[in-house]
Amino acid sequence: MLTDPCTRPPGPGRSRTPLGRYLLLCGFGALTASTAQAQDPLAVQPSTWLGIGPEIGIWLALLCVVLLALSVWRVSWRNHRLNDELRRDRVAHRDLAESEALYRLLTESAGDVIWMIDLATDRVEYISPSVERVRGFTPEEVKAQPMEASLTPQSAVKVQRLIAESVARIRGGDMEACHVTTEIEQPCKDGRTIRSEVVTSFLLDEQGEPARILGITRDVSERKALEAELRTRLAAVEAAGDAIVITDTDGHVLYANPVFTAQTGYDLEVDGHMHTRQLKSGQHDDDFYDALWGTVLAGELWRGEIINRRKNGELYEEEMTISPVKNEDGEIQCFVAVKRDVSEKRAMERALKAANEQLQANLDRISRLQAELAEQAIRDPLTGLHNRRYLNETLPRELARAKHESYRLTAAMIDIDHFKQINDTWGHPAGDEVIRALAKLLQERFREGDILCRFGGEEFLLVMPHIAQQVGLSRVESMRREFADRSIQTSAGEIRATVSIGIASYPVEAQTPESLINQADAALYDAKHLGRNRTELSSGGAASAVDKGPSIPRV
Repeated sequence: MLTDPCTRPPGPGRSRTPLGRYLLLCGFGALTASTAQAQDPLAVQPSTWLGIGPEIGIWLALLCVVLLALSVWRVSWRNHRLNDELRRDRVAHRDLAESEALYRLLTESAGDVIWMIDLATDRVEYISPSVERVRGFTPEEVKAQPMEASLTPQSAVKVQRLIAESVARIRGGDMEACHVTTEIEQPCKDGRTIRSEVVTSFLLDEQGEPARILGITRDVSERKALEAELRTRLAAVEAAGDAIVITDTDGHVLYANPVFTAQTGYDLEVDGHMHTRQLKSGQHDDDFYDALWGTVLAGELWRGEIINRRKNGELYEEEMTISPVKNEDGEIQCFVAVKRDVSEKRAMERALKAANEQLQANLDRISRLQAELAEQAIRDPLTGLHNRRYLNETLPRELARAKHESYRLTAAMIDIDHFKQINDTWGHPAGDEVIRALAKLLQERFREGDILCRFGGEEFLLVMPHIAQQVGLSRVESMRREFADRSIQTSAGEIRATVSIGIASYPVEAQTPESLINQADAALYDAKHLGRNRTELSSGGAASAVDKGPSIPRV
């Protein structure tokens, strides 16, 4: 509806008083009259109808022009200002539209669930589409239900309590209560229950009262499962019987379980940062450590034994396995070392080894003693020659071998003449020295492979394998003569003695060990009977007759 300009409120460029309108009218009149007078000198003067002089009329006209110019400038300035405001409004509207579009894009594509609850109705006013991916419910299904339907019964009680506490604190002036973070459990459409982390902010109305809750919910079920698994593994590491240590790639200790503290005496909480070099014992050279570090820095497993030093300076031995831990790019992030103190075990092993060595030494000594005893059992203690027991074990084997290989064997029975008289005259010690002298001569003159035994008393038996009777006779005769020519130095004086010898051979005179000995003994008897200091050969049948005859003492 159009209205009278005079009745309109003063606007930009319009005079606000009657005086202004009057001055404007007089100025236009004076300006018109002056113009007319200039064109027609006979025209009526302005002073005639306006009642003012011509000079004043000119000034009024100038003033009118100035006012008119000011009015035009003011209208132009106001139009420019209005255009700026309109431009700013358009920019603000565009920015707001872009912000709303970005907000909508973020809320609809975010992995977390963004929602808003009206505290008055206890209903969800808004919830982002991601709720369907997280819980299986559509936004419309969630908004159609009360807030408690999105929670398990236990979490619903917890949330109502937190809301009540926060509202009370906000009304009491505690603005920190506007922001609450907690964890809840939420049911899913497929029957599962997920664990969610909730970050909320209370929105206040114009009176400062809590009106709405803006929140972000994040599914932390996987994180919670991982945390539970980590807690389980940490408990296992803490309870492990071996020391477990985690270090960075430079050897600085990042973690150590309680066994490490018990094993080394170092406590990270008390001693602070430590380096593995603090455990060095000085028992290994640089090459050892260079090889160790070269292996693990190459990403390979190192396993071995090492001697380290405890905090109190005591050395200990440990078995250690070092495993490099790599990231997704294959770069080594840290090392995990499993260390077992084997000091006591190694000490026991060394003690057991020493005991075994001592036992082995004892066994060897026992074996030597047994061998010595066995040797003594077959040796004559006076002469060191084999005794009759050895002869009884060896002679059957030797005759069996001779029979199998078809070779001859000669036996000689040797007896010292008048030995009883020597003992009675010079004493038994001197008689023993004569026996030892004969034994030594026999060892020197006959082969190592021959069987030489002290048969008993002053008698000796010599068995010569692979020797025919005549060859054997020649050898023993040579020994007999040499012994007869010797003077034996004894503790009682110089003694000269002779021997008588009887010889028998296999297989001519005898076929068995017993018959061989008997034939040689019979031949010895013949030598004694024929005057002593001589050697006689077995006569075969005659020997048998001698064996059956009465025993004649030998002197």
